[in-house]
Amino acid sequence: MHITVVGTGYVGLVAGACFAETGSEVTCADLDAKKVGGLKQNILPIYEPGLDTLVERNQAQGRLHFTTDVADAVRKADVIFIAVGTPPDEDGSADLSHVLKNIYSFDYHSKFTIHVWCEFATRFDALTLTISVNQSSYSFSILRVCG
Repeated sequence: MHITVVGTGYVGLVAGACFAETGSEVTCADLDAKKVGGLKQNILPIYEPGLDTLVERNQAQGRLHFTTDVADAVRKADVIFIAVGTPPDEDGSADLSHVLKNIYSFDYHSKFTIHVWCEFATRFDALTLTISVNQSSYSFSILRVCG
């Protein structure tokens, strides 16, 4: 199974490295070329105990890959995790614009896609409605991790 994780922040990078450690082939995709270049050289943008070891080992063993070509990574995937930022909006709720941009920007047809974020989100209903109206032929799940 090939897993693509869109977003290489705290949630996406940790998830991708852990999936690779369990034996899956994983591509972590991010539009930030500088971040992706660093990850390819095992330079991590975050600190999590033991994560550097997982990233280095799984890259060396060919199970973990990093790219800026999100469209290609999505095409190759069997399962997609969207783990892009959801910073606080002006009213304090989660800003889902990055999540929605990803939904509309790439072809997720016939893909099982899971949206993952760490920040609290109070707009699940709006996101679910948007997905069901605009992407009704796709299979989506929404997963909230952290606190």
